[in-house]
Amino acid sequence: MIDDTYPTDKELGYIGTYDPLKHDNSFLLLAKFVTSIWWYPESSEIRGKRWTCSTCGWSGNEDIIAALKKNYIFWSLCFKSERAGGHFEFELVEIKKSRN
Repeated sequence: MIDDTYPTDKELGYIGTYDPLKHDNSFLLLAKFVTSIWWYPESSEIRGKRWTCSTCGWSGNEDIIAALKKNYIFWSLCFKSERAGGHFEFELVEIKKSRN
């Protein structure tokens, strides 16, 4: 069953401020979270470090993409491509902590 519940402000805030250094040093948890709230989850797929998703024209998914774009670290390191129709591809990089 497809759930048409819009993402909450709290969920969008979490996406926009997600810091991989506070989690598992990667963006995999963020991608899994987004997929869990994605309308029509079959259009969001994680394979290894590659994550592809399509908004299917739904405004709730567009709001999630906007939150991902606000996450400068995620967007600058992981964004690979966007195609017409709301199709996105990301590479879920791992962040290496520097040794000081």
